[in-house]
Amino acid sequence: MQVSDSKVGVHRHIDLVYVLRATSTDLTAQLTEIRGAQWVPTADVAGLDTPAELPALVADAAQWAKARR
Repeated sequence: MQVSDSKVGVHRHIDLVYVLRATSTDLTAQLTEIRGAQWVPTADVAGLDTPAELPALVADAAQWAKARR
């Protein structure tokens, strides 16, 4: 998808959505570029400052994962 922002300008953006089931409340980000990592319930994603299409992608991925339990 093509996106535009004030820092980078027009560029291609690829979203990857991972839906995980937490095995504990402990969360440690392993990569230096990840700041403020947190577990977020699927229903709360829409309230975050994210690209407009992300809540629907997360909901679809969570539904897909739930169907495969």
